[in-house]
Amino acid sequence: MAVSSLSFTLATVREMQCDLESQANVLSKIQKGTRANELILKVIHSLRSLACLNAVLMVGCLFFVRKRMDRALKDLEEKQTRVLY
Repeated sequence: MAVSSLSFTLATVREMQCDLESQANVLSKIQKGTRANELILKVIHSLRSLACLNAVLMVGCLFFVRKRMDRALKDLEEKQTRVLY
């Protein structure tokens, strides 16, 4: 009786070990997927930040270009006024 219960226990331990290894593999895959998703989220966040930064830079550039164009137009108008009078 003791031998059969020992073999039953060993079989149970082996089965539990296989289940544990299987669950560990599943957990590992989930963790890899989670890390990949976190990396993708970081990239998306970086791209959003970059897009916002680009928009701000573009607005700033447009402001300075308009300012230079206005200044150039004013200079041309002043030169034209001087030539006419």
